Amino acid sequence: MAQGSKVPSHGRHRILRGFAFAGLVVAVLATLSAITYPLLPTTTNGLYAPYIYGYRLMSEDSLDVFIIGDSSAQCTVAPQVMQSVSGISSYNSSSPLQTAAVSAEVTTEMFSYQNPKVVIYDVNNIFRDTSATTAVETIAQQVVPVLRYHDNWKRILAGTVETGGNALTSDLGFHPKTDVVPYTGGDYMSKTTSGAFLSFWARVYLKWMQRVCAEHGATLILISSPNAKEWNDARHDVIADYAQENGLTYLDFNTAECDAGIDWASDTRDGGEHLNVAGATKVSTWLATWLAQNKGVGTVSAS
Repeated sequence: MAQGSKVPSHGRHRILRGFAFAGLVVAVLATLSAITYPLLPTTTNGLYAPYIYGYRLMSEDSLDVFIIGDSSAQCTVAPQVMQSVSGISSYNSSSPLQTAAVSAEVTTEMFSYQNPKVVIYDVNNIFRDTSATTAVETIAQQVVPVLRYHDNWKRILAGTVETGGNALTSDLGFHPKTDVVPYTGGDYMSKTTSGAFLSFWARVYLKWMQRVCAEHGATLILISSPNAKEWNDARHDVIADYAQENGLTYLDFNTAECDAGIDWASDTRDGGEHLNVAGATKVSTWLATWLAQNKGVGTVSAS
């Protein structure tokens, strides 16, 4: 009688050895991840881009507003200005070349330490590096932290992985620059033929951000910082349509509707891509006033 359906004994042994090896790999990675990941809430030493985790160093549940995005947001929204204008307590966890995947991940982690009323997400990075590869890498690093924190072996051997770290700075994540390099390129928001669209993963990250904010009772607000080099009307239209379809507020500081009074001759530090302190002060003042008047976050005088 044919025994084709029976697995030979040597085949079963090979399968069992495969499972055993896979289990060993998982166990080793889990152990290494537990060892290399900084566990103390107030320790930023050894963390990926440590300054974006500065909210950990603030008093628990002390934030009214959380800001996240790439360098556009990092150079645009100044928490200390918003504090002086309307008493808003905020932290800016933006960073250069931050991907949308990291923005969503950090926002999720932030809710373990803070409970802000508003999360402000600068969507400039939603059009950059939203590939499946980036998504897989981010998920893998979340599931297996040693893939991100393998360099912490040096700190473990030195005995410093759970000590020290970055101190909370007075700029609260904002990146101040006083340089002035004018933008002279004309109306960058005039009609273009460039095809802007939201990729599958871009939509996943936006939905992720919206879901995690809703779960914690926070309002997600999308913004576009003044950016003459990377922004245009096509990208504006895509985000405006998405916001309308999903019941989100969208503030685009490249449009007349959100005119913060940016002077491209004096308010940019690098020819239009990033604001200097003068430009950031204007946008932060506008934003703090708007939040107080429209979202009940902070207070501004009647005058």
